[in-house]
Amino acid sequence: MKPLFGVLVIGGVSLVAALTQSWIVQGGDNPVRLRVDPDQLQTTVIPIPDAPQDGGTPENVTPGEPSPDDPTGDPGAGGSMELGFEIDTAQAYAIWKAEIATFLDARDAEDYEDGHIAEAFFFDYHAVDRGETPEVIDAVLSSDAPIVIYCTGGDCDASHNAAVILQSLGFKQLHVYVDGYDAWVAAGHETETGPDIFSEETP
Repeated sequence: MKPLFGVLVIGGVSLVAALTQSWIVQGGDNPVRLRVDPDQLQTTVIPIPDAPQDGGTPENVTPGEPSPDDPTGDPGAGGSMELGFEIDTAQAYAIWKAEIATFLDARDAEDYEDGHIAEAFFFDYHAVDRGETPEVIDAVLSSDAPIVIYCTGGDCDASHNAAVILQSLGFKQLHVYVDGYDAWVAAGHETETGPDIFSEETP
């Protein structure tokens, strides 16, 4: 009886360890989406300098106050947009244009090199699981500035998993661009190709 009990205990411990690992590492055909702690996140408010081309009011926009340059207080002329954790293409492009956020690409390095959002950095969040610190964390990221993470969009969970990793490292102003790179390209927004600056070999 005792040997059988020992086998069951060891098997149970191994199963728990395997399940725990599956929450940390994305892999296989059915990756697990990790969840950030919403109570530990900070919102980002960005200015909206121009009214939308269709004449409507963007979602989450606060009308601007009247001023000498803008006596009407029109939305889009001094207005602002508050971003939640998950953002769409219009919101991602607005914060990209405002130049106040760092964009991180959570896809594979090969996909990043084939094309990525202009000025985005490659982020290998699996490196953190391996006990390594991606150079972009120390060299670029700031706890006082917004960070936007994206992958391909749709069923891709890499951006959410990367956000959890970053939150565990103390970053709070995090946003996941849920539409992803494919939607960015479809919208005709700026892209680049080539390796990340931290991946390039020094001559």
